[in-house]
Amino acid sequence: MKKASGAADLDQDVFLQLLPFLWNKTRELFGFDKRSIALFRVVLALAAIFDLADRARDLHVHYTDEGIMPRSLVLSDFWNYDWISVYMVSGTVWVTVMLFGINTIINVFLLIGYYTKTSAILSYIFLVSLQDRNILVGHAGDVEHRIVAMFACLLPLADFWSVDAALKLRERGRKNK
Repeated sequence: MKKASGAADLDQDVFLQLLPFLWNKTRELFGFDKRSIALFRVVLALAAIFDLADRARDLHVHYTDEGIMPRSLVLSDFWNYDWISVYMVSGTVWVTVMLFGINTIINVFLLIGYYTKTSAILSYIFLVSLQDRNILVGHAGDVEHRIVAMFACLLPLADFWSVDAALKLRERGRKNK
């Protein structure tokens, strides 16, 4: 019987020695590098900025009350009252241009990683608001953009290649002195 318990002890020792190796391999296979998340942040922000630039060409026609989808028509025929849209505040051209400008600034902040978590959340809110303002000009890419932007709010986007990371390093350097 001692041989059996000795064999069990040997198996347990081998398993305990393999456990760190298995854990590291699992992290290597299924983990992610935070630098790739930083690249994701940059690409997401650039996609949002280019999307805004593309939509701005038809801003007057698609996103104001003077165009083909005034707010009264949107609210009467196409609106779900569970939706909230910043772009439904006003239908004038200058307010819509101002909202596009604010949206662009938020996405530039996301691009450079300044107040990254706040920028990601605001970018998502403005994205959904813009897409909900005129649902007739949307396409499948809008749905994918919305889903990716929502998940971006949950990721550690500020850890690399961002102003937030640089400020955190600078602050750590001050504390160490």
